[in-house]
Amino acid sequence: MAPSATVSLSGMPEYAFHHALVRDVAYESLPKALRADKHVVTARWAELQAGDRCEEIAEVLATHHLRALRWLDELGELVHGEVDRA
Repeated sequence: MAPSATVSLSGMPEYAFHHALVRDVAYESLPKALRADKHVVTARWAELQAGDRCEEIAEVLATHHLRALRWLDELGELVHGEVDRA
């Protein structure tokens, strides 16, 4: 991973994989439950960092929450009304 050219949160460093294939292999090596947890944790961290500016990163937050829900649904762990694991 290397520093990213884009920054979503002012003053916070971001990192990106050099190649999409490396990213995909790394991601696919994680169990789905762990992927879901990491997406939720990442979204919560970003919300805290953004503070009053959450609307500016709403798409990023939604993407992480939706990916977490996708993995939980595939695992059969999504309970009606549950959108939050941690």
